[in-house]
Amino acid sequence: MAISAWTESIPSGTSTVGTFPAYARAVFAAITAGMAVEHYWNGSGGGSDASTGDLLPGASRAFFAAQSDASAPAQNIGRVFLASDTSRLLLYDSSGTYLGGTPFLAEHATSANTSYWVRFTGSYSTTATTGSTAITFPTPFVNTIPAVFQSIDTDIWTVAATPIGNGLSAFSSYVSIIALGGATVTVRWEAIGTVSSASY
Repeated sequence: MAISAWTESIPSGTSTVGTFPAYARAVFAAITAGMAVEHYWNGSGGGSDASTGDLLPGASRAFFAAQSDASAPAQNIGRVFLASDTSRLLLYDSSGTYLGGTPFLAEHATSANTSYWVRFTGSYSTTATTGSTAITFPTPFVNTIPAVFQSIDTDIWTVAATPIGNGLSAFSSYVSIIALGGATVTVRWEAIGTVSSASY
């Protein structure tokens, strides 16, 4: 939609309509002030005739830039930001910033509130017949101890995991051989939990 020739200075003060012009100009200026919040609007709104009426970035259409440029605008309720370098859709609300979507999104039945649900994965190999290995998460989890899953590449070993300390930064991976087998076993692990939104 384009609206051309928006003029806030008419009718002029010398118009034959008498004392109404000043009031009319104030009405036009007030309309501009309201429309310029979420639209390009010419006149004192600063827009051009060609763009008047188009939505501003972050109104109903998303800001689009590198995530390092993301910041909540002054009127941040209902604003969206699409990060071009991480493909994340960020939602701004008066109570925080939320992750609205990403190609790497894994849905979870529990709300993360202002945190993010994440999944970390890794692996290690060992030749010990029994013992434990400390695994540190790339980013500490927050609020709840993450769920940790492990698997091995042979059925003659058992594995188990226990939290270290408060369980939010690392876990111990235990392995034990239950029959004679190969000299090396590879343990693969996965941890699912919430991290601070400030971490990403």
